[in-house]
Amino acid sequence: MATMRELPNGNWHVEIRKKNFPTVRQTFNTKTQAKHWTYRTESLMNEGEWTDPASYDQTITVAQALQIYLDELLDDRPGHTVGKSKISCIKRMQKEPFFSGVSIVDLSPKILNSYCKKRRLKVGPKTLGDDLSYLSQAIDTANVLYGLGFRNNTVRDMKKLLQSKGTVGKSKRRVRRITEAEELALYEVTTGDWLYPIIRIAIETAMRQEEIHKLEWSDIDFNRGIVLIRDRKDPHNKIGNDEEIPLLPAVREVLLREKRWAKTHKVFPYPALTASVSDKFAKKAARAGCPDITFHDLRHEAVSRLIERGLTIPEVCIISGHKSWDTLKRYTHLKPESLLSKF
Repeated sequence: MATMRELPNGNWHVEIRKKNFPTVRQTFNTKTQAKHWTYRTESLMNEGEWTDPASYDQTITVAQALQIYLDELLDDRPGHTVGKSKISCIKRMQKEPFFSGVSIVDLSPKILNSYCKKRRLKVGPKTLGDDLSYLSQAIDTANVLYGLGFRNNTVRDMKKLLQSKGTVGKSKRRVRRITEAEELALYEVTTGDWLYPIIRIAIETAMRQEEIHKLEWSDIDFNRGIVLIRDRKDPHNKIGNDEEIPLLPAVREVLLREKRWAKTHKVFPYPALTASVSDKFAKKAARAGCPDITFHDLRHEAVSRLIERGLTIPEVCIISGHKSWDTLKRYTHLKPESLLSKF
């Protein structure tokens, strides 16, 4: 049985007494933290997976802290989902040699700085910032849930230092339009490949990889001229964002061709599609003579073309899924010559 009470200083104290378990006590800054810890602890006890916090002591490793954080993120709370890229990043850091066997107590600025220098050679400032944010949150989560008593978070301090130096921060705005010659070259090297129709759809609709991967034939209404996109990305609502977009003529042509030999309910029934599209696209783009083009550039190109065709901002947003001009304009890179027809 758990009892919870507010202390004079505004903190919340929880005590859990349960048969066959030692009494567990913990104090939290907020009632929400206290309730979540209580729910988590009692659930683990009921499932026989609870570990006495004392056994963690000060020896909990970085990998263990990241796992604790990941378990909390994947908690089965209604409406709670976690992005695949975030999960992938956390799992990658669990295997990071710099952190191998290192306890969070011994995670020194020197180790973090070495990790950041090596990581920065491969990724941009935003991605490195995400790494540090997740790692910092993992340490905070372990600290709260297991009462480790940390007062300072080395990772958070390191991130602030790197932000002041410009090593961590927002990515530079990327402007990469795709020329007609490059587009034709991409089609040429992917003709007869499962990647070809995916590129065609992406460059016409601005759909993301995962949105294309999720497509089922029941989502395509050829009579109404509508495509249903399930759980479209929205930073404010993680699930249930089903949206309809118009079935554009070029996309109708592609889908009708695919439907001729469809054998499953999936439009693109390829295993681990979202994990392989970017890699395969990069190889094909290199063969086409444009190695600096990424799959995500197709989304930018699609949005720019829709605006150049004369569609209004609301009309483009319906197709691309953007919620406002503030977010849409980051994807819009108009060619100056396209404006001449306006005069």
